[in-house]
Amino acid sequence: MKVFLKRETTSGNVIFTVKDCMSDDKYTVTAKEGTPMSKAYIKDNSGIKRLVIRRINLPMYTLYSISSGGERISLVTSHGTVPECIFYGISWHIRGDVRKKSYDIVDADNSVVAAVSKAGVGKCDALALNIFCEQRELFSIGVAVCLSMEKAVDCEVFQTI
Repeated sequence: MKVFLKRETTSGNVIFTVKDCMSDDKYTVTAKEGTPMSKAYIKDNSGIKRLVIRRINLPMYTLYSISSGGERISLVTSHGTVPECIFYGISWHIRGDVRKKSYDIVDADNSVVAAVSKAGVGKCDALALNIFCEQRELFSIGVAVCLSMEKAVDCEVFQTI
């Protein structure tokens, strides 16, 4: 299954839309900022919260808690010159270059859960997500959202969040 994660630049609390191959909205990602711990929600077309992302920024790391349907995983990203992504609660790792927006989410058996790549030419264009494990669709989108928030400084429109 292929979806596209597009940064929203309009005012309001919608920060991303997730579209399917037919350019129909599949999910919206909304954010609540203003505290040291911020939250983002992935909502379906009915407005039902399907996934919650909690983010805590620390000087050297950013901690993410991603939960859906009673299941939770954690993602820790470093702010070093070579960013690291460490998962807890799931046997995933990142293969590729998060900064260039070209990476895979890989399971412990080296099967690709999702492949993420640029879908446009500019810095702020959409990301294409090829999701190979449909049971992990929401978590795959959640990780892509987290890593896109991590690289928000590359995109002027994201600095307003």
